[in-house]
Amino acid sequence: MGRSDERLSWLLAAGVALISLATWPPLPLRGAQVADIVGVAGAALVLVASRPPLARVLGLGSYALAACIAGGSVLRLAGYGWLVVLALAVSVADPRPVRRALVVAAMIGALTGLAGAALYFAGHPTALLNIAGDLVPGDYPRIRGTMLRANALAGLLATGLLLLGEIPRRWRIPIGATLAVALVFTFSRSWIALAAATAVYALVLDEHHTRKRDVLAAAIVLAAVAAMLAVSWLNVRLDPTRPWAIEIVPGAGTRWIHLCDAWTTIAAHPLGVGAGTAATADGWDAHFTLANIAAVIGIPAALAFAAIVGYALVRTVRAARVGDRDARAIAAALVLFCVDALARDVEDQRALWVLLGLAFGRAVRHLQRGD
Repeated sequence: MGRSDERLSWLLAAGVALISLATWPPLPLRGAQVADIVGVAGAALVLVASRPPLARVLGLGSYALAACIAGGSVLRLAGYGWLVVLALAVSVADPRPVRRALVVAAMIGALTGLAGAALYFAGHPTALLNIAGDLVPGDYPRIRGTMLRANALAGLLATGLLLLGEIPRRWRIPIGATLAVALVFTFSRSWIALAAATAVYALVLDEHHTRKRDVLAAAIVLAAVAAMLAVSWLNVRLDPTRPWAIEIVPGAGTRWIHLCDAWTTIAAHPLGVGAGTAATADGWDAHFTLANIAAVIGIPAALAFAAIVGYALVRTVRAARVGDRDARAIAAALVLFCVDALARDVEDQRALWVLLGLAFGRAVRHLQRGD
């Protein structure tokens, strides 16, 4: 089937543009946000108009289907289903407005976060700020804007930076600068993931790639992975206002402790403890995406998620390497989330599922053309 009507795609894109408004305006349904209201309407119209093949529905729906095995909260299961529907709708929509909408969403997150930083410096701390987390508490604003956490905002900001090519040239410098400054104030590990994604974008994802460039990119990605695991699993003490004073103190890092507890949960409950339940007995997430999925909704769901992301990444990398410029940023953003997933739970971030939808749509169109 062909793409949906372009006007319907713009309605879906409007929902994507609002995904950074996770905590405002507040909705009575836990986990829901204003983007879902607009997005559901756009997704329904797009899917009815395009009638995607059953194979694509089952392929993207495998994660939600596997999640149902473990059971759990009906609302939480519905949330997993919505993420799959969002990706499916994006895969059959006109990709141009959707890609631009991701940059808009990043800008909304950046502006609300920077507003929180400005208010902090003016002596008015607000809910636009995040707690210090693993960082040393101090006199600095760690922003989250209207998103749930600083790390979630950081992932969206980094995605927006990789997609800057989607907006008019005259706007790229001011928008890029805004996103970069906001990313600094998230004080997030996503900077490490962005370095890996940028290396892949610059060295691998074009028709001029060489073996030497591929090897260099692989080395940078491995270094980023090592750094991500080190700062996440070791007991690192970092004051963002004095980064040169970073130190590693004895004992395991909190994320390593949570991960080990999640492995215990997985061993005891290979089909998961149920949607809406924490990955550890102490009520924490695993802070490692595949482990978190396996602990909460089971090993089958974790395998389905890995297969979906892996297929999307392989297809977009191949397309970019033969000159598909639109696939380049999508592939790099998927690399970003794959590296980020080593240190946090990215599976329910809407931006990732939008990227998966863009990747699946592009892959299907390439297959239909025989590429």
